[in-house]
Amino acid sequence: FTLNIKITDSTANSYTIEWQYSDFKTNVKHPLLSKIISVNENRKIIFKTDEMGGFKEILNLEELTRDYQKTLDILKKEISKSDNELVELTKKIETNFIIFMVGRIN
Repeated sequence: FTLNIKITDSTANSYTIEWQYSDFKTNVKHPLLSKIISVNENRKIIFKTDEMGGFKEILNLEELTRDYQKTLDILKKEISKSDNELVELTKKIETNFIIFMVGRIN
């Protein structure tokens, strides 16, 4: 993939940085992987650091959460219900994401 990094704002105490992922490439030809890649194409992560570059916060967390949920929805829809191992793995991923988000909100 390609990662473009841009500093969009700076102050004496912080930097706002935008990371944009694009051009995902894989040798694996699989329809599910193609769908997941398309959802994540041109994904932007916008975050703030302190004046020394230490991470402070993600500024577009709601957008990232929506995109992550889209990815999970694709996985749930496409995974065969007969493959219990993958269904359970998807549930664990979703549960861990929910736990992470609750921790971020509190």
